[in-house]
Amino acid sequence: MKESISRDIQSRKLKSDLELERISFYQSLIHELESSDDNISTRALSLALGGVTVLRKAEYDIVTSGEDVFVLQEMGSPRRCGGQGDILAGCTATAMHWTRKVIVFISFSYHLVTFA
Repeated sequence: MKESISRDIQSRKLKSDLELERISFYQSLIHELESSDDNISTRALSLALGGVTVLRKAEYDIVTSGEDVFVLQEMGSPRRCGGQGDILAGCTATAMHWTRKVIVFISFSYHLVTFA
């Protein structure tokens, strides 16, 4: 029993250390790419991470995958509660996962039809 608890604690510490390492990496990357122009620094971050889509929440929101940069300047709610960024991240990741599944299915179906 004690051995199992000890392994669980070690596993959690390792995960925590890896997460701190990732955070440190991203913070140093953001610091290196910092620019007075938020559009440029957000685009540079996306490109530095391999062209991933970056959604930057701030006074105005920026979405980029390294090529196109979209700036959303619509006024949001003046009273925002904590945790909205977490909810946004979860909803965005879910939508992207669903979209990827549909694209893979359509691609697979296309190949079945063309080879038939």
